[in-house]
Amino acid sequence: MQRTRLFAATLILSFQCSTAFAVVSVKSLTANIQKEKNAVDLGNELNSFFKNGGCVLPKELTKKLDKKDKAYIPGELKSILASDLVAEVDKYSGQSVLRVLNTAIFVDTKSSARQVTLTGAETYTGYDPLRNMDTQTNNFAYAMDCSGFLNSSISVAGGISGNDGAIAAKNALETKKSMLAVKASVFSPIALALAPDIGGNLTRRQRISVLYSLSREIRGADPAAPDSTKVSSGRMFPAVWISSAGASSFQGQTTLSGNAGAGIGVLSASANTAGNATFSKSISFSQFDTYIINSQEISTVETDLKTIHETVVQLVNATPNATRLVQVDQSFQVAFDLPRLICQKNWTIRSARTPAVSLPGTVQIADGQSRCEMTISPAAPLANDETGLVLEAASDLTPELKFVLKAPLR
Repeated sequence: MQRTRLFAATLILSFQCSTAFAVVSVKSLTANIQKEKNAVDLGNELNSFFKNGGCVLPKELTKKLDKKDKAYIPGELKSILASDLVAEVDKYSGQSVLRVLNTAIFVDTKSSARQVTLTGAETYTGYDPLRNMDTQTNNFAYAMDCSGFLNSSISVAGGISGNDGAIAAKNALETKKSMLAVKASVFSPIALALAPDIGGNLTRRQRISVLYSLSREIRGADPAAPDSTKVSSGRMFPAVWISSAGASSFQGQTTLSGNAGAGIGVLSASANTAGNATFSKSISFSQFDTYIINSQEISTVETDLKTIHETVVQLVNATPNATRLVQVDQSFQVAFDLPRLICQKNWTIRSARTPAVSLPGTVQIADGQSRCEMTISPAAPLANDETGLVLEAASDLTPELKFVLKAPLR
C-alpha cells in the first residue's frame, strides 16, 4: 500500500512590497555565509537522500536503480521539482540556514556593500521558516513511507521477482519511517521587520529584536555609519528541506492530511499537531537538511538607519506591560514582552504623575524565556496620588532617542 501525501500551498493573500528596490541573486546576497557544501546538484542530493533514508530495498532492486539516473527520487516528486533538480544549491545542515535568513547588506561610509548576520537577534535561534512562507509562490510538502518508496522503486525499475517483492513488502510495512521533502519560498525575518506588510508571521518582540540587532551589527561593523546608511535584505529565499523520519525525529508519526485547505503551514517544524497533520513532540528544525537554490534571483527590501532607529523606539515605547504593576513590600513588580537586548538596559525610575521627576531607586531585571520581568524599588515611598511608574533607558541608537516604558498602578 503506497502512502504518499502531497500538499500545494495555494494563493491565500496578495501583498504589495513597496520597499522592493532591486533584484539580486541569492548567491551574491549570501556569498560570505559559511555553508556545508557549495554549488551541489539538488537532484543528486535528493537521490542520495531517498536511497539512504532508512527504507531497505532488495539487492536486486537497488542494482537496477543504481543503473538509472536519479532513480531513487519518486517520480511524482521529480515532476513537481522539474528544473530544480538540476539547480545549483548550497547545502546547510540544521539551524545554520538561519544564518542565511538573518543576513542583511548595508552600504558603509566608503560606499562599499557589506554583509552583517544578526547572531544576537531572537530570530537567529527561534525562527520557524515554515511558518513564514511567501504564499504567492508554489510551496509544497511531500511525504512518503517505506511502502510508498518500495512501490515507487519497483515501478521505476520495471518490476521485481515475486519472492523478493513479498519479503520487501513485509519489511516496508513494518518499518516506521517516513521521508519528508518540503520546498518553500521563505521570508527573511529582516525583510519582515523592515516591511511587515509583505506577509509572514513575525511577532512584535521578534521585530524589535531584529531591528535593534540590525542597528547594533551595522554600528559595530562601521561605527561612523550615518543615519542615512542604506540597509537591505532579501525579501525571501527559495529553499528545500528534507528529513528522514524515525526514532530520532518523527517517531514514526507522519499522518499528513490530504485536505488542501489545511495548507503547508501544518508542516511547521515547531508544531505538535495542526489540522489533520500529526508530528512527534520531539521534532525539531535542526533535524532537517536545507538547500538554498542560489541560481535564482530574489527581490530585496530597503530602508535607512534612521528609519530603523525610529521604528525600534516607537515599538518599544508602545509596549504595554504584560502584567499589572504589583506592590510587594516596598518594591513593585511588572513584566514586559521585550527581547533580552532591550530588557537588560540600565533603567531609571520616573513618576508617571510628574514624568520630569526622577525617583532614586533600583531596577532589577529577570530576563525570562517569555518576558522581561522587573522589580522596581524606589528609595522612598510613592506619593499617595501617584498614578504609576515610568522606566527610562538610553536606546544606544542615537543620543536623543530614549526607551520609555509605562507601568500604571491601576
